[in-house]
Amino acid sequence: MGLFFFWYKRSRDAKDNFLVTISQLSSELERTEEVVEFYDSTLLRTEEAVFRLHPFLRKSRRGDLSAVWNVYRQARAALQEAASDKRIDHIFDEYRRKHGWPIPKTKRERIEIFHKKFKQIAT
Repeated sequence: MGLFFFWYKRSRDAKDNFLVTISQLSSELERTEEVVEFYDSTLLRTEEAVFRLHPFLRKSRRGDLSAVWNVYRQARAALQEAASDKRIDHIFDEYRRKHGWPIPKTKRERIEIFHKKFKQIAT
């Protein structure tokens, strides 16, 4: 019985930490002017939160989290190479169409979509 409660508490703590981290990142994104710099400076925090939660998710959600994380990690090149907000990254666009995500109009919206998907997976 004690092991169950220990595992439940660790799982709950990981989920809470993940949601708090993503909420903080979303708030920071609203205040930042340069999206690429924001992405670069917060990638490690995002990665830590993702992999802290990862072992506590069900198999299907763990797969969803890994897939979204992989696309998010690859978004760096697209964000940095984009001369304007109109450039569409092929990896992101393919994943977006497959899963019915909205079409982002700006770099900021692209990051916001990821934050929203991360939250949906965790809850």
